[in-house]
Amino acid sequence: MDSKKVTEKIFKNTFAPHVKNDTMPVGAIIALLRVGGLRYNILPEEVKKAVSEEMDRREMILKSGKKISDQ
Repeated sequence: MDSKKVTEKIFKNTFAPHVKNDTMPVGAIIALLRVGGLRYNILPEEVKKAVSEEMDRREMILKSGKKISDQ
C-alpha cells in the first residue's frame, strides 16, 4: 500500500442552510449532490472546484483498478 495520505478538503457551510453542520468535507458535499440534497449551481466556486477535483481523482483511481481505500 502506498504511504500517500489524501487530506479531504473541508468548507465552511455557507451554502446549505438545511444542513446543521458548520463545516462540510468535500465527500459529504458529493454525497448530498448524488442524492439530491444539494444543487451544484448554488455551490461557491471554490467548492465546485474541489468537487470536480475530487471526482476526477476518484475516476482516475477507478480506471487504475485500485480501491479508493488504497489511496
